[in-house]
Amino acid sequence: MSCLLYLDQNYLSGIAKHKPAFAELEPVLREAVARGVLVVVESAVHERESAPRPDLGLLELLRGLSGGRRLPDDPDAAARDVHRRMADAMEQEFPERRRRAGDEADLEALAIALTRCELVGSDAFMADVIRRTRLNLRHRCEVFSGRRADVLALRDRLRELVMHHGVMVEDNKRLVRRALEEIYTKGDLELANELVHPDFVDHEPAHPDHPPGPESVKQTVRDLHSAFGELRFEVHDEIGEGDKVVQRVTMSGRHAGPLMGRAPTGKKFAVRHMYIWRIADEKIVEHWGSRDDLGLLRQLGLL
Repeated sequence: MSCLLYLDQNYLSGIAKHKPAFAELEPVLREAVARGVLVVVESAVHERESAPRPDLGLLELLRGLSGGRRLPDDPDAAARDVHRRMADAMEQEFPERRRRAGDEADLEALAIALTRCELVGSDAFMADVIRRTRLNLRHRCEVFSGRRADVLALRDRLRELVMHHGVMVEDNKRLVRRALEEIYTKGDLELANELVHPDFVDHEPAHPDHPPGPESVKQTVRDLHSAFGELRFEVHDEIGEGDKVVQRVTMSGRHAGPLMGRAPTGKKFAVRHMYIWRIADEKIVEHWGSRDDLGLLRQLGLL
């Protein structure tokens, strides 16, 4: 699942001007977005605050990162509560500080961001206000100020997300390979209870009546092993991205049992399949397949 990141104008300006710490943050930020582990979000405040200085290109920079993803324009009850708490803290804990023209816009944007995003980058003052009110803890949001140490801390946090994503993708590949080898090939039906999600859905048109959950996989495996012997799945290509794994596979075996009302021919076959698997909670939760059933029937002499 992707993390949501809100960056205020201070952060966008630092990136646009290639300030030292921000220059180190930018490539990691872009990699995290490209890998799909991070979603940068826009707000209505970005548009208003960018309007006076179009020459800086902050809105274009932001949209290049966000892809148009946007926070709600109107605050809900939680955001209104955050706005009130932050405004009160500013008055009570910083009485000597004079209100600035951009304070209200910052409050408006941050109130929504804190309730919606896992990561928030803001100017040093607003980050201090958030931490003093403990709103970051209340809403389980990590806050990073524009101070050099915090900018580099955000860089390191995004590196962690990218590394974890790589580990997760490899774990997903191992999970799918294990299911293909031990459940589908060897027929270990009990293992389906461990590897298949209770809400599993098979989207193959050939399986419209299958029940949800591990029982769906068990039924598919029973059908395969009743019709075919020496069953084997050879994975030629495997691509993992986010919560999905895509495989290009050759399914091979021998026609050893009844198939579509036809007696076994004893003939061998090898056909290409494409599979897409989705993983949730470390279990297989969805499957799509594209199969060469016509090629199978031709090889078996059933056409």
